[in-house]
Amino acid sequence: MRNILMAVVALGAITGAAMADTYGTVAVTTRGCLSRYVVDTPSGYVLAEWYGGHDPDRGDTVEGDLNSYGFKDVLINGSSSRAYIDDYMLSRDSVIRKLREHGCTVR
Repeated sequence: MRNILMAVVALGAITGAAMADTYGTVAVTTRGCLSRYVVDTPSGYVLAEWYGGHDPDRGDTVEGDLNSYGFKDVLINGSSSRAYIDDYMLSRDSVIRKLREHGCTVR
């Protein structure tokens, strides 16, 4: 019985970790730096670049694979969008530094 309980707890932890970065909220949108935006997730900030579909606005909900690099199909407020994940699991200071490196103006 104890082994079954341990397996259930471990599975819950793995599932929770896998789902932790499948959603977030747009915290920052930018101008002048290729339509980059920042998503606040449970594991930190994600720096993404918009590549079509629904254009993100501050406060929008983002769902999809936000915990790996590269091009992703995501949902923004339930509408299809395409994004490039530049970086993820960033601290507040790290995401601000990266935005400045790209010459972004935050709006």
